[in-house]
Amino acid sequence: MRRLVLVLLSALLLLPAAAQADQAAPPATSASAAVLMDGESGRVLYGQNIHEPMLIASTTKLMTALVAAEQGG
Repeated sequence: MRRLVLVLLSALLLLPAAAQADQAAPPATSASAAVLMDGESGRVLYGQNIHEPMLIASTTKLMTALVAAEQGG
């Protein structure tokens, strides 16, 4: 009887080790592309359309204004 109790307790102690965490749902975003990276390792933690080329609207406007200002126009 004592041996049976020890075997059952041992099995119960090992049971949580076999449990796995549920997979987290990806974050909801309305953006057409997004990337979340670990700053130290550079590993991509989440990506949505990360290999799709995207246009850079605001940066282009700023660079155009800067070049125009530098040229005296």
